[in-house]
Amino acid sequence: MLEAFSKIATEWFRPIRFFGAVVITALLLVALRFVPPISDLLKDSVWRWGVLAFVFAAACLLTYPAERRWKRHSLIARLSRLTPHEQKVLGRYLQEDSRAIEWPRFGGTVDVLAKDGLLTLLASDASERNLCPDVYQMNETVWVYLRAHPELVDLERSADAGN
Repeated sequence: MLEAFSKIATEWFRPIRFFGAVVITALLLVALRFVPPISDLLKDSVWRWGVLAFVFAAACLLTYPAERRWKRHSLIARLSRLTPHEQKVLGRYLQEDSRAIEWPRFGGTVDVLAKDGLLTLLASDASERNLCPDVYQMNETVWVYLRAHPELVDLERSADAGN
């Protein structure tokens, strides 16, 4: 339960998203000051906090689509800067036509792709002594985009880079 709460808290209260929600809330409150029924509510000390909470919650919801578009844009921009080794890793997903593949532990290229959000660690053995492979899944946005643009992971060139 605590882990789920911490995940929700870190998802919703990222600094840029929080700042965006505060700015949108301020703009909405300034605009709503000129709407007679709401301006009366803002003057009432009982209703003021309820209206503020509602406007802030609405502003938080407004930041979600913008963040999603930004993440998608960032992932696609990252795909245009792939190294030959990264192309080889992502090309294997396309060759096997699978979104989830096992990779050996401590694979530098795979870890970099996971850090950048292109891959997600699905399963890993917690024991350091057990060297079972980790399972990484390709991000849905990356999967769809690479299937539409396989030239980004030029399979022939990435196969030559591995030899």
